[in-house]
Amino acid sequence: MIAVPAFRRRIMRACLLATGALVFLWLRIEEASALLAMLGGWGVTLAVVIWYGWKALSERSLTVRQWMPIAALTGAVTGLAAAIVSVLLMLLKNGLHAHLFPDFPFEMMRAVLGFIPWWMMGACLVAVGMGALWAALVPRR
Repeated sequence: MIAVPAFRRRIMRACLLATGALVFLWLRIEEASALLAMLGGWGVTLAVVIWYGWKALSERSLTVRQWMPIAALTGAVTGLAAAIVSVLLMLLKNGLHAHLFPDFPFEMMRAVLGFIPWWMMGACLVAVGMGALWAALVPRR
């Protein structure tokens, strides 16, 4: 059985506040880097997934057969959500800045949505690898 540690509210709240502050600062500055928008989408998504995933599995014991599918599904959902959140951040910045020519044209946003299958597969593989590493290194109950 794999033991999931107790949920630490203060640590996670600080991480969520830091993520929100970074996104807020990014929205204020005048730049149009798609890389920063996608990194912001990944950051927000990871913060939310870790918050709810850790909260849901806190203080439980899972077998490896239960652990690995949860890790794979969480990774796939994270990849899907990261692309959607990235596009939403781009839309939000376009709306806040309201230029004649938007910072992020719709073709760029469509291209980011085209990354969904790749991001889902990549995040799934990373999550399965991290789940296997966790299963191998964490003491069993």
